[in-house]
Amino acid sequence: MNEHSLAMNNYYFALRMTLISVILVLIPVININAKEKKCLIVKRSGYQEFIFNRCKVCRVGTVIRSRPGSSVPSSRTYNIQARTNIIVPFKGPGASRLTRDSACEGQPGGPTDLLNNKKSNINKNCLQLVSKNNKVHLVNSCDSCRKGAVIRMSRSGQQKKLAGYALGAKQIKQLPSDGFSSIKLLIDKKCSN
Repeated sequence: MNEHSLAMNNYYFALRMTLISVILVLIPVININAKEKKCLIVKRSGYQEFIFNRCKVCRVGTVIRSRPGSSVPSSRTYNIQARTNIIVPFKGPGASRLTRDSACEGQPGGPTDLLNNKKSNINKNCLQLVSKNNKVHLVNSCDSCRKGAVIRMSRSGQQKKLAGYALGAKQIKQLPSDGFSSIKLLIDKKCSN
């Protein structure tokens, strides 16, 4: 080997060692940052385990417990309020691990229930049946169009008639009796655009 190739080998060796040392220095920093993002941690004290919420918001955590000799792990899901802990009911040998760490419903970043969203009036009760002067009226008390369905029944309950109506904002509609003795509101929904 000549001097030039020997110098190049030493150069590449030094470069590789520098790169490896930089990587080894950065690995703990990367792990520390990853640990800071976790809100929930599992801690063991004696024979009991706790889930501790280190964040300032409510979190949902799912814990899976694997026991030696058991092929099916046990799973539990908990809502854990900010800066609190709960005792997990698993005792004895085995390993617990968190499989879910997410925000509670209604918290920033948490899930929202689109079907039962209380902030909108999609499922708000706006339509009402009002009886006045022996006549039945369907009244819309909301500021938006609503659609509804009513069922008319005979006294015996044998005969039934279903009818649908759409009422504009704050509108009232008189409903004919059509010879039936009772009437009931079945559906009250926001009109689709």
